[in-house]
Amino acid sequence: MKVLLKAEEQHNRQKFFDTLSGIVTGEIGPYRCIPLLDADADETRRNVLVAFASPKHERLLSLIDSRVIDRLEVVAPAGTTARNHVAKHIAEIAATDNASADVTLINSDDLETTTTSLLNGFGHWYVRQGFNFEIGLTGSKMEAVAAAAISSVCKVNAGMCGLRSLSRPDSRRVPAIRGSSDCR
Repeated sequence: MKVLLKAEEQHNRQKFFDTLSGIVTGEIGPYRCIPLLDADADETRRNVLVAFASPKHERLLSLIDSRVIDRLEVVAPAGTTARNHVAKHIAEIAATDNASADVTLINSDDLETTTTSLLNGFGHWYVRQGFNFEIGLTGSKMEAVAAAAISSVCKVNAGMCGLRSLSRPDSRRVPAIRGSSDCR
Protein backbone atom coordinates (compact mmCIF):
# COMPACT_ATOMS: atom_id res chain seq x y z
CA MET A 1 0.00 0.00 0.00
CA LYS A 2 2.93 2.35 0.69
CA VAL A 3 4.20 1.93 -2.89
CA LEU A 4 0.71 2.70 -4.19
CA LEU A 5 0.39 5.87 -2.13
CA LYS A 6 3.90 6.95 -3.16
CA ALA A 7 2.99 6.55 -6.85
CA GLU A 8 -0.12 8.63 -6.22
CA GLU A 9 1.94 11.36 -4.49
CA GLN A 10 4.29 11.44 -7.48
CA HIS A 11 1.30 11.77 -9.84
CA ASN A 12 2.59 8.75 -11.73
CA ARG A 13 -0.65 7.29 -13.12
CA GLN A 14 0.96 4.29 -14.82
CA LYS A 15 2.87 3.24 -11.69
CA PHE A 16 -0.29 3.80 -9.63
CA PHE A 17 -2.37 1.44 -11.80
CA ASP A 18 0.46 -1.10 -12.10
CA THR A 19 0.76 -1.20 -8.32
CA LEU A 20 -3.00 -1.20 -7.83
CA SER A 21 -3.39 -4.18 -10.16
CA GLY A 22 -1.13 -6.16 -7.83
CA ILE A 23 -3.36 -5.49 -4.85
CA VAL A 24 -6.06 -8.08 -4.23
CA THR A 25 -9.51 -6.55 -4.80
CA GLY A 26 -11.74 -9.51 -3.97
CA GLU A 27 -13.02 -10.05 -7.51
CA ILE A 28 -11.94 -10.42 -11.11
CA GLY A 29 -13.72 -8.96 -14.15
CA PRO A 30 -14.82 -8.71 -16.80
CA TYR A 31 -17.80 -6.65 -15.75
CA ARG A 32 -21.05 -6.35 -17.65
CA CYS A 33 -23.89 -3.86 -17.49
CA ILE A 34 -27.14 -5.21 -16.12
CA PRO A 35 -30.03 -2.73 -16.55
CA LEU A 36 -32.26 -2.71 -13.49
CA LEU A 37 -35.16 -0.55 -14.69
CA ASP A 38 -37.23 -0.32 -17.87
CA ALA A 39 -35.78 1.98 -20.53
CA ASP A 40 -37.84 5.08 -21.20
CA ALA A 41 -35.10 7.69 -21.52
CA ASP A 42 -35.59 10.71 -23.72
CA GLU A 43 -32.87 10.25 -26.34
CA THR A 44 -32.83 14.01 -27.05
CA ARG A 45 -31.57 14.76 -23.54
CA ARG A 46 -27.94 14.71 -22.47
CA ASN A 47 -26.88 12.11 -19.86
CA VAL A 48 -25.45 12.55 -16.40
CA LEU A 49 -23.98 9.53 -14.63
CA VAL A 50 -23.54 9.50 -10.87
CA ALA A 51 -21.20 6.69 -9.81
CA PHE A 52 -19.28 5.73 -6.71
CA ALA A 53 -15.52 5.31 -6.38
CA SER A 54 -13.96 2.50 -4.39
CA PRO A 55 -10.60 0.74 -4.35
CA LYS A 56 -12.26 -1.80 -6.69
CA HIS A 57 -11.52 0.66 -9.49
CA GLU A 58 -12.37 -1.67 -12.38
CA ARG A 59 -16.09 -1.29 -11.65
CA LEU A 60 -16.13 2.47 -12.05
CA LEU A 61 -13.68 2.69 -14.94
CA SER A 62 -15.42 -0.12 -16.86
CA LEU A 63 -18.78 1.58 -16.45
CA ILE A 64 -17.45 4.92 -17.68
CA ASP A 65 -15.71 3.33 -20.66
CA SER A 66 -18.87 1.48 -21.72
CA ARG A 67 -21.14 4.46 -22.33
CA VAL A 68 -21.46 7.98 -23.68
CA ILE A 69 -21.55 10.41 -20.77
CA ASP A 70 -22.15 14.14 -21.07
CA ARG A 71 -21.60 14.77 -17.36
CA LEU A 72 -19.96 12.56 -14.72
CA GLU A 73 -20.49 12.98 -10.99
CA VAL A 74 -18.26 10.71 -8.91
CA VAL A 75 -18.90 10.18 -5.20
CA ALA A 76 -15.75 9.20 -3.29
CA PRO A 77 -15.36 8.31 0.39
CA ALA A 78 -14.52 11.22 2.69
CA GLY A 79 -12.54 9.20 5.24
CA THR A 80 -8.79 9.22 5.77
CA THR A 81 -8.03 5.49 5.61
CA ALA A 82 -5.67 4.12 2.96
CA ARG A 83 -8.65 2.52 1.16
CA ASN A 84 -10.49 5.85 1.10
CA HIS A 85 -7.36 7.61 -0.15
CA VAL A 86 -7.06 5.13 -3.04
CA ALA A 87 -10.77 5.50 -3.87
CA LYS A 88 -10.44 9.30 -3.92
CA HIS A 89 -7.54 9.03 -6.34
CA ILE A 90 -9.56 6.70 -8.59
CA ALA A 91 -12.40 9.27 -8.51
CA GLU A 92 -10.02 12.07 -9.49
CA ILE A 93 -8.62 10.01 -12.37
CA ALA A 94 -12.14 9.21 -13.61
CA ALA A 95 -13.09 12.89 -13.37
CA THR A 96 -10.00 14.16 -15.22
CA ASP A 97 -10.61 11.65 -18.02
CA ASN A 98 -14.04 13.18 -18.72
CA ALA A 99 -14.72 16.57 -20.28
CA SER A 100 -17.33 17.52 -17.68
CA ALA A 101 -16.97 15.93 -14.25
CA ASP A 102 -16.88 16.59 -10.54
CA VAL A 103 -15.98 14.63 -7.40
CA THR A 104 -18.03 14.82 -4.20
CA LEU A 105 -16.71 13.43 -0.91
CA ILE A 106 -19.20 11.52 1.27
CA ASN A 107 -18.51 8.73 3.76
CA SER A 108 -19.54 5.52 2.03
CA ASP A 109 -21.56 4.34 5.05
CA ASP A 110 -23.50 7.63 5.42
CA LEU A 111 -26.90 6.69 4.03
CA GLU A 112 -28.60 10.00 4.83
CA THR A 113 -25.96 12.22 3.22
CA THR A 114 -25.63 9.93 0.19
CA THR A 115 -29.41 9.87 -0.33
CA THR A 116 -29.63 13.65 0.07
CA SER A 117 -26.78 14.16 -2.39
CA LEU A 118 -28.44 11.90 -4.99
CA LEU A 119 -31.78 13.64 -4.52
CA ASN A 120 -30.15 17.06 -4.87
CA GLY A 121 -28.26 15.83 -7.94
CA PHE A 122 -31.50 14.61 -9.49
CA GLY A 123 -33.12 18.00 -8.84
CA HIS A 124 -30.21 19.84 -10.38
CA TRP A 125 -29.44 17.63 -13.38
CA TYR A 126 -32.82 16.17 -14.34
CA VAL A 127 -35.31 18.79 -13.19
CA ARG A 128 -33.38 22.04 -13.75
CA GLN A 129 -30.78 21.12 -16.41
CA GLY A 130 -32.83 18.61 -18.44
CA PHE A 131 -30.38 15.67 -18.33
CA ASN A 132 -31.29 11.97 -18.18
CA PHE A 133 -30.18 10.84 -14.71
CA GLU A 134 -28.28 7.57 -14.29
CA ILE A 135 -26.78 5.97 -11.20
CA GLY A 136 -23.94 3.47 -11.45
CA LEU A 137 -23.82 0.87 -8.70
CA THR A 138 -20.06 0.82 -8.37
CA GLY A 139 -19.62 1.45 -4.65
CA SER A 140 -20.67 0.12 -1.27
CA LYS A 141 -23.85 -1.67 -0.28
CA MET A 142 -25.02 1.42 1.60
CA GLU A 143 -24.54 3.53 -1.54
CA ALA A 144 -26.60 0.96 -3.46
CA VAL A 145 -29.37 1.31 -0.85
CA ALA A 146 -29.35 5.09 -1.36
CA ALA A 147 -29.53 4.59 -5.16
CA ALA A 148 -32.47 2.22 -4.75
CA ALA A 149 -34.31 4.70 -2.54
CA ILE A 150 -33.83 7.52 -5.05
CA SER A 151 -34.82 5.36 -8.03
CA SER A 152 -38.08 4.46 -6.25
CA VAL A 153 -39.21 8.11 -6.22
CA CYS A 154 -37.28 9.75 -9.10
CA LYS A 155 -37.12 9.10 -12.82
CA VAL A 156 -33.82 7.33 -13.11
CA ASN A 157 -33.25 5.79 -16.58
CA ALA A 158 -32.70 2.38 -18.01
CA GLY A 159 -28.96 2.04 -17.70
CA MET A 160 -29.17 4.28 -14.78
CA CYS A 161 -28.60 1.71 -12.17
CA GLY A 162 -26.02 0.20 -14.44
CA LEU A 163 -24.91 -2.63 -12.22
CA ARG A 164 -21.49 -4.08 -12.79
CA SER A 165 -21.32 -7.65 -11.67
CA LEU A 166 -18.28 -9.78 -11.23
CA SER A 167 -17.91 -12.82 -13.37
CA ARG A 168 -16.08 -14.75 -10.68
CA PRO A 169 -14.59 -14.12 -7.25
CA ASP A 170 -10.86 -13.60 -6.93
CA SER A 171 -9.67 -16.96 -5.59
CA ARG A 172 -6.79 -15.25 -3.81
CA ARG A 173 -9.30 -13.39 -1.64
CA VAL A 174 -12.61 -15.30 -1.63
CA PRO A 175 -12.73 -19.00 -0.69
CA ALA A 176 -13.97 -21.43 -3.34
CA ILE A 177 -17.74 -21.40 -3.78
CA ARG A 178 -19.56 -24.69 -4.23
CA GLY A 179 -22.29 -24.80 -6.86
CA SER A 180 -23.33 -21.97 -9.14
CA SER A 181 -21.88 -18.51 -8.53
CA ASP A 182 -23.99 -16.82 -11.23
CA CYS A 183 -25.82 -13.98 -9.48
CA ARG A 184 -28.24 -12.89 -12.20
